[in-house]
Amino acid sequence: NNLHRLIAMRRAFQGQRCGPSLLAHFTCPRMFSSAVIPEEDLTTGEDVKNAMERLKGRVHRTPTLESLALNSILGRRVLVKAECLQWTGSFKYRGALNRILTLSPEQRDRGVVAFSSGNFGQGLAAAATSAGVQSTIVMPENAPLSKQDRAQIYGAHVTLSKVIPGTNREVTAAAEAEKVSEMEGKTLLHPFEDREVIAGQG
Repeated sequence: NNLHRLIAMRRAFQGQRCGPSLLAHFTCPRMFSSAVIPEEDLTTGEDVKNAMERLKGRVHRTPTLESLALNSILGRRVLVKAECLQWTGSFKYRGALNRILTLSPEQRDRGVVAFSSGNFGQGLAAAATSAGVQSTIVMPENAPLSKQDRAQIYGAHVTLSKVIPGTNREVTAAAEAEKVSEMEGKTLLHPFEDREVIAGQG
């Protein structure tokens, strides 16, 4: 749970050894060294600065709030960015909007498609609508109804993908989104493996 993750983070900050658990994957930087990403595909500080300029006046500048509980758990002052106050309630809106604003005129005309079971789908739906771009969000059929409804309220066409036992539901949704992209000519946007999405979320 989140408390155990925070305690592991504290240990990592203090230089203590992390165990070979999934938790360690998220809290120990050395666990990320196995992935090899071409340097030209890495999001840079310049990308983040460009995204900041691009998003000025289009997103909320959310406050940072101090948490006494986190200070105590981690043994240092912790400021939390209150992105729950962002449009659609998540930082995902910033990443989605930055990506939408980097589309070519032709891509904007054809629309976009993405797979998401929640926050990115809602963020992309709202971002695309705000920019006059049509969006399709592929969600697993067991995604929360509240998230499906909100994506539709924000202006997206929502398509549901089957949930296949033994197969990650996001993998199935991603395959369905790729099909939609190929059949309808929409630009396929990835919720996290996308340089401009990452820059906007930064």
